[in-house]
Amino acid sequence: MSDSSEQYLHSRLLESQLKYSYFLLAAAGAAIAFALKQTETAPILLRQIPLGFAVGCWALSFYFGCKYLSWAHATLLSNAALHQIQRGTFTEFPLPPGEAAARFAEEEFRKITYTNAEGASWRAQWQFRLLIAGAIAYIVWHVLGMVARTA
Repeated sequence: MSDSSEQYLHSRLLESQLKYSYFLLAAAGAAIAFALKQTETAPILLRQIPLGFAVGCWALSFYFGCKYLSWAHATLLSNAALHQIQRGTFTEFPLPPGEAAARFAEEEFRKITYTNAEGASWRAQWQFRLLIAGAIAYIVWHVLGMVARTA
């Protein structure tokens, strides 16, 4: 595969991951707004606990989504710096002359990039998990309401 094809696929993958995260952010925000609108005149009852849990999960999902985007951008920045070091065009801070310094900087930016990517991945996983946990809690709340109305 040529470098340009690989770069194109990489950019498309990154673009789709970011769009997916924005979609999950929008879903969490909409779920919170819907739950709040649905209960704006409802009294506080014990059977509302699953709804409170759902809203809490959605809020945390939103938080982790925002943090994922932050970590994903940090990954891009460190990856860009790594490529600049490999090409010898890195100008953010002066590297001492010599191949050893460049290898050291390259290794450090590899570690930083890996750490950032791991951090982004962990937050993306929790963004999704908490969105689903909130949906399950919302369904439980809805079923409890149905049971209360039939009793």
